[in-house]
Amino acid sequence: MRNIGVALIGSGLLIAAGTAQAADPNGQTPCSEVRAIFDAEPPNLATVKSAVLSIEAVLESLDAQRAKAGRPRVFSKLNAEGRETTVAIVTASCGEHPADALTERAAEVLDTAGAIRALGQ
Repeated sequence: MRNIGVALIGSGLLIAAGTAQAADPNGQTPCSEVRAIFDAEPPNLATVKSAVLSIEAVLESLDAQRAKAGRPRVFSKLNAEGRETTVAIVTASCGEHPADALTERAAEVLDTAGAIRALGQ
Protein backbone atom coordinates (compact mmCIF):
# COMPACT_ATOMS: atom_id res chain seq x y z
CA MET A 1 0.00 0.00 0.00
CA ARG A 2 1.26 3.48 -0.82
CA ASN A 3 1.05 6.41 1.53
CA ILE A 4 0.05 10.02 1.13
CA GLY A 5 2.60 12.39 2.59
CA VAL A 6 0.79 14.94 4.72
CA ALA A 7 2.29 17.93 6.46
CA LEU A 8 0.69 20.78 8.34
CA ILE A 9 2.10 24.09 7.25
CA GLY A 10 0.76 27.03 9.20
CA SER A 11 -2.97 26.50 9.28
CA GLY A 12 -3.00 24.71 5.92
CA LEU A 13 -2.60 21.13 4.88
CA LEU A 14 -0.09 20.18 2.24
CA ILE A 15 -0.57 16.81 0.59
CA ALA A 16 2.70 15.86 -1.06
CA ALA A 17 2.51 13.78 -4.18
CA GLY A 18 4.25 13.04 -7.41
CA THR A 19 3.76 13.31 -11.12
CA ALA A 20 0.19 13.31 -12.28
CA GLN A 21 -2.09 12.07 -14.97
CA ALA A 22 -2.68 14.15 -18.09
CA ALA A 23 -5.91 15.67 -16.75
CA ASP A 24 -7.31 16.67 -13.41
CA PRO A 25 -9.71 14.17 -11.89
CA ASN A 26 -13.45 14.60 -12.28
CA GLY A 27 -16.33 12.67 -10.78
CA GLN A 28 -15.97 9.78 -13.22
CA THR A 29 -12.22 9.39 -12.80
CA PRO A 30 -11.35 5.95 -11.41
CA CYS A 31 -9.93 6.08 -7.92
CA SER A 32 -6.82 4.27 -9.14
CA GLU A 33 -6.00 7.34 -11.25
CA VAL A 34 -6.74 9.70 -8.38
CA ARG A 35 -4.37 7.76 -6.14
CA ALA A 36 -1.69 7.74 -8.83
CA ILE A 37 -1.57 11.53 -8.61
CA PHE A 38 -0.94 11.39 -4.87
CA ASP A 39 1.38 8.36 -4.88
CA ALA A 40 3.71 9.18 -7.76
CA GLU A 41 7.39 9.96 -7.24
CA PRO A 42 8.85 12.57 -7.32
CA PRO A 43 6.27 15.03 -5.94
CA ASN A 44 4.64 17.48 -8.32
CA LEU A 45 2.97 19.89 -5.92
CA ALA A 46 1.34 22.00 -8.64
CA THR A 47 -0.43 18.92 -9.99
CA VAL A 48 -1.46 17.86 -6.51
CA LYS A 49 -2.92 21.30 -5.79
CA SER A 50 -4.88 21.16 -9.04
CA ALA A 51 -6.15 17.68 -8.19
CA VAL A 52 -7.20 18.83 -4.71
CA LEU A 53 -9.19 21.67 -6.26
CA SER A 54 -10.85 19.19 -8.64
CA ILE A 55 -11.79 16.88 -5.75
CA GLU A 56 -13.20 19.87 -3.87
CA ALA A 57 -15.31 20.70 -6.93
CA VAL A 58 -16.70 17.15 -6.95
CA LEU A 59 -17.52 17.45 -3.24
CA GLU A 60 -19.18 20.86 -3.79
CA SER A 61 -21.30 19.42 -6.60
CA LEU A 62 -22.39 16.45 -4.50
CA ASP A 63 -23.16 18.79 -1.58
CA ALA A 64 -25.39 20.90 -3.85
CA GLN A 65 -27.18 17.75 -5.03
CA ARG A 66 -27.75 16.76 -1.39
CA ALA A 67 -29.28 20.18 -0.69
CA LYS A 68 -31.61 19.93 -3.72
CA ALA A 69 -32.77 16.56 -2.38
CA GLY A 70 -33.61 18.17 0.97
CA ARG A 71 -30.59 16.83 2.83
CA PRO A 72 -28.37 19.13 4.85
CA ARG A 73 -25.21 20.50 3.29
CA VAL A 74 -22.01 19.12 4.77
CA PHE A 75 -18.95 20.13 2.75
CA SER A 76 -19.90 23.77 2.23
CA LYS A 77 -20.32 24.24 5.99
CA LEU A 78 -16.79 23.07 6.81
CA ASN A 79 -13.94 25.43 7.58
CA ALA A 80 -10.73 25.24 5.52
CA GLU A 81 -9.18 22.59 7.76
CA GLY A 82 -12.33 20.46 7.58
CA ARG A 83 -12.43 20.75 3.80
CA GLU A 84 -8.76 19.73 3.50
CA THR A 85 -9.32 16.81 5.83
CA THR A 86 -12.34 15.70 3.81
CA VAL A 87 -10.29 15.74 0.59
CA ALA A 88 -7.61 13.65 2.33
CA ILE A 89 -10.26 11.16 3.51
CA VAL A 90 -11.66 10.87 -0.03
CA THR A 91 -8.20 10.19 -1.47
CA ALA A 92 -7.52 7.59 1.26
CA SER A 93 -10.87 5.95 0.51
CA CYS A 94 -9.88 5.83 -3.15
CA GLY A 95 -6.83 3.84 -2.11
CA GLU A 96 -9.10 1.24 -0.54
CA HIS A 97 -11.48 1.14 -3.53
CA PRO A 98 -9.35 1.71 -6.66
CA ALA A 99 -12.01 0.49 -9.10
CA ASP A 100 -14.65 2.95 -7.88
CA ALA A 101 -15.24 6.33 -9.47
CA LEU A 102 -14.22 9.39 -7.48
CA THR A 103 -17.89 10.37 -7.12
CA GLU A 104 -18.69 7.11 -5.35
CA ARG A 105 -16.00 7.62 -2.73
CA ALA A 106 -16.80 11.31 -2.29
CA ALA A 107 -20.51 10.58 -1.85
CA GLU A 108 -19.79 7.94 0.79
CA VAL A 109 -17.54 10.33 2.71
CA LEU A 110 -20.23 13.06 2.61
CA ASP A 111 -22.92 10.60 3.71
CA THR A 112 -20.78 9.48 6.63
CA ALA A 113 -19.96 13.06 7.60
CA GLY A 114 -23.65 13.98 7.40
CA ALA A 115 -24.59 11.06 9.63
CA ILE A 116 -21.96 12.01 12.19
CA ARG A 117 -23.09 15.62 12.12
CA ALA A 118 -26.70 14.56 12.64
CA LEU A 119 -25.69 12.61 15.76
CA GLY A 120 -24.27 15.79 17.26
CA GLN A 121 -27.45 17.80 16.79
